[in-house]
Amino acid sequence: MSSAFIDSNVIIRYYAGDLAAKRVLESVLSGETIGYINSVINSVVFSEVLFVLIKLLTGMRAYELKKKPERVRETLRGLDKQITFLRHTSQRYTSVSYTQYSR
Repeated sequence: MSSAFIDSNVIIRYYAGDLAAKRVLESVLSGETIGYINSVINSVVFSEVLFVLIKLLTGMRAYELKKKPERVRETLRGLDKQITFLRHTSQRYTSVSYTQYSR
């Protein structure tokens, strides 16, 4: 079983409305990409995408967000769909990586 690693810039550009990123991501996720079955991300991509989405949604800079953790928690509650997607692809990465490297 093959996997396609999805970098954070593709996901971020997808959420920003970039049509090329949308075509690529939807192609990989739907299984249309020949030779790839799983789409995966790692924990770095997971956290980077969440961080960028939080910054975009709040309009705050990193140093401002550090001072307002309640604002971060509030924003995260509104990102259920995005977090579910990231967790799902992150879990597949963990299981694929473990399978490949535990031999």
